[in-house]
Amino acid sequence: SVEKLVSRGVPHGLASALASFQRAGVEFVAEKEGRALIADEMGLGKTVQAIASMAVFAAEWPLLVLSPSAARYHWESEFNQWLGFSSSVNNPPKETNKESQTSSQPQGSQKTRALLHKSQIHVLGSAKDKILPNASV
Repeated sequence: SVEKLVSRGVPHGLASALASFQRAGVEFVAEKEGRALIADEMGLGKTVQAIASMAVFAAEWPLLVLSPSAARYHWESEFNQWLGFSSSVNNPPKETNKESQTSSQPQGSQKTRALLHKSQIHVLGSAKDKILPNASV
């Protein structure tokens, strides 16, 4: 469930965006203490499952992602979408009423802002070019 993933450290917005089979995949990786392979068919969201799985183990970061050169910018884009400081998924718009702001803010959103830190995630492509961290993160 979404609440179970959030209790494991997955940001609320990310956990609630996952389909049920993706949440099951993240739970599987968590139960195996990160020693698992996500091998779904193309187009089923392995990248977002991997990012959610990585978030479970954020206390053990820094994180290294090795990818083919053709996929390196995709990884950067996905990390920024799901864990980025300006992510609309995990950082809801601020409301003027302080009381409604605290009730509408998902659990763990303050932690979410700290997850994608420039020294925590390193994405390297096969062409030896470093994608993350970069100046915009």
